Amino acid sequence: MEYWKKRVINKQIPDNDPNGLIDRINIDKNLTVKKVSVEVNISHSFTGDLSIELTSPDGINKTLLEPSRIPGTNLSSVFKGAITRVFKDINAEGEWTIKVIDSGARDSGMLIDWTLQLELESQEETEIFINDVASLHSIQRCHQGGKIVEMSAFVKIFHSHIGDMTINLISPSGRTLLLHQKVGGSIPHLVKSFDSTVLKSFVGDYAKGLWTLKITDSLKGDTGRLVKWKLDIKTSE
Repeated sequence: MEYWKKRVINKQIPDNDPNGLIDRINIDKNLTVKKVSVEVNISHSFTGDLSIELTSPDGINKTLLEPSRIPGTNLSSVFKGAITRVFKDINAEGEWTIKVIDSGARDSGMLIDWTLQLELESQEETEIFINDVASLHSIQRCHQGGKIVEMSAFVKIFHSHIGDMTINLISPSGRTLLLHQKVGGSIPHLVKSFDSTVLKSFVGDYAKGLWTLKITDSLKGDTGRLVKWKLDIKTSE
């Protein structure tokens, strides 16, 4: 799942002060971080004096920007990918701290806002039982804006007869895609990934909103449980 928080603060960055400006975002999700993206908007008369650090709740610190001493005014940047990979697989819950330091004299500015965007995953597998001759609806919220460019899905279901099941994925717009329809017979369990080729009908839809996995067990006698499912979505934003 994608999760983000934005802080609009409009605070002055102390000039020529190693203590810098510190601000925090609290994350209340007890989930594992897979990817981190930090967007920063700064108004400043000489951005070459600036450095930016991000510290995770468990104390991992990463310098996102070092002083370049190159003249420039204002800074609107997104830091992601390799530079934030150090935060992969840690727990997201707690206070994330940004520190902006102006290490040069005379020029000044302020941190206008910053956004912390996290791609999160459950730390432990949870089990939801699928009632016999009934449907289970499991919902995940996507916070990522923009239109879908590509996506993949993963489903892990323990069931004594997967041939009883029909599985549909429903987008926030209501578009429904059949992932599995009463195949596999008495094979126990379904652990399967669905790539962008299978999910191509969602390309162009908006990602943000509630996604629903609908699992229907249409026959009596065999039972099962949903252990885990996840979506990886890439958008145009």
